[in-house]
Amino acid sequence: MRYVFYMTVQSPDTPVVMKEIILDIDSSGGSVEHYYHFILGFLAPLVLHMSANPPASIRLVRSCGPMDRHLRAFAFPGIQILPKQVWASASKLETALIERLAGYDEPQRYNGADFQHLRQIVMKRFNVVQRTNGDCNKMTLINRGKSPDFYQSTAAEIAASAALRRSVPNMMELANSAWDRGIDVRVVELEEATLGEQVALFAATRIVVGQHGAGLVNMLWLEPGGVIVEINPLALDHPCRDYFRHLAAACGHAHIYVRQLEAHATVDEAEFLEALRTAQAALEHYQP
Repeated sequence: MRYVFYMTVQSPDTPVVMKEIILDIDSSGGSVEHYYHFILGFLAPLVLHMSANPPASIRLVRSCGPMDRHLRAFAFPGIQILPKQVWASASKLETALIERLAGYDEPQRYNGADFQHLRQIVMKRFNVVQRTNGDCNKMTLINRGKSPDFYQSTAAEIAASAALRRSVPNMMELANSAWDRGIDVRVVELEEATLGEQVALFAATRIVVGQHGAGLVNMLWLEPGGVIVEINPLALDHPCRDYFRHLAAACGHAHIYVRQLEAHATVDEAEFLEALRTAQAALEHYQP
């Protein structure tokens, strides 16, 4: 495939001149080929930028690998996805027209107002209707599934994902224990889910339970006033340990930690169940 840049063309339907502009989106600290950095560091600034700028230009963005399926599902008008190498080469041309956007994938960049605007746009795009609390599944537990083959190949910018990176070996036993005690928890794996499916799922959720990892970024789609229960294996001094606590605060959710001794250790059943009961109580009283 041949790519031609910076070619000004006249649209047949409108007198507006279409220009090709490279979007350089600053996603800090990770790869946008992974869901967390894709959603916060790439898709969020792109959605908000496109909502404020009518498609009078063709904007060229880099490929995000497996995340491109989510980008295509959003069906932005005037967006062209380029292979990483092509995008990088084009960005270095002196004649390039470049717009630079800042991502939201570090706590100092979290912005509650922007996240609520993002949520409204995304829910409208996927025709997701906000349910009332009585219609919501009150608790959704994210179980990390099998890592897609891409992340075990040389094509990946950062190797490993999903259960290869972190896991809770006794997660289903914990879920069964919750069910036995009358706690209604739905278990999901998200590796194959579409963006629209994830938005709809979490828009109908009030409590999210999961291990520290990308799936927790779906708290963006909850109505403010939810509760996030995070199983966290990171050391107290780890720079990423509190990311999701800060994200929960920005989104208007309460946050609860559950201890895990290391990235693939089992989780204490009593501590887990106590966290779920605390989450249920917090849901009744928490006001964002």
